[in-house]
Amino acid sequence: MSIQSPLSLYKLAKQSLLKHKITASTALHDLPNMIFYDLFKDAFMGGHNEVLKVMVQAWPFPYLPLRTLMDLRIANIRHTEFGEIMPQKRNLQTLQAILDGLDIQLSQKVQHSRWKLQELDWRDVHQDFWTIGPRAMSVAHSRDVLLDKLANTLETLVLEHCDIIDSQILALLPALGCCSQLKTFSCYGNPLSLGILQVLLHQTAGLSQLTEGLYPAPLESYNSNIPTQFVHHEKFTQPGTPKELESHKGVSRSK
Repeated sequence: MSIQSPLSLYKLAKQSLLKHKITASTALHDLPNMIFYDLFKDAFMGGHNEVLKVMVQAWPFPYLPLRTLMDLRIANIRHTEFGEIMPQKRNLQTLQAILDGLDIQLSQKVQHSRWKLQELDWRDVHQDFWTIGPRAMSVAHSRDVLLDKLANTLETLVLEHCDIIDSQILALLPALGCCSQLKTFSCYGNPLSLGILQVLLHQTAGLSQLTEGLYPAPLESYNSNIPTQFVHHEKFTQPGTPKELESHKGVSRSK
């Protein structure tokens, strides 16, 4: 008899829950949040609308960025997977199921114990929620709040090799701009685009006490979008970028 790996068993368990709405409904009370999140994403991508209708009534996070999840499904599927149903129509059917589930939940006198939904987000934002997960986003949010509280006294901020991406840097900028005592700032080792680095450099250039700044080479300067030690030096010295780096009091280092 073959022994299946824990990962295979996990996938089989998820498949079983997705096939049976009643079973899924019973299991929702005991599922850890991250498994619930993973199951909801699989249900959405697979078009398991009846399961989604049940799951949204127990959504354990403050917001649900629905628009970006729909965009991800359109980007990741082949039209043939839906037969004659186009992805846009599929999304409308899923949206209706989710709204039906919310309507049921709101009509209940006693709401589900783990339901924490406050905002159904239809904007084209928060894609990170579906790509890096809510736990990583919660850590990023805590970091931003902490930085905001320390803005008046912070002298050193090192965010090296933290897998920080463009959208997280944008969220960090308002608090960073208030760090009037900051002397050392480093964010190298993170996959950031040229455009975001230019915005970041413009922001930190206004910090009068900053004497050292370490930044990664932009993603566009690498052979691929995965940062490695191999940098296209011609791309890295694009017109405009060196001027912004030289106008800084500190040093730029790619890594």
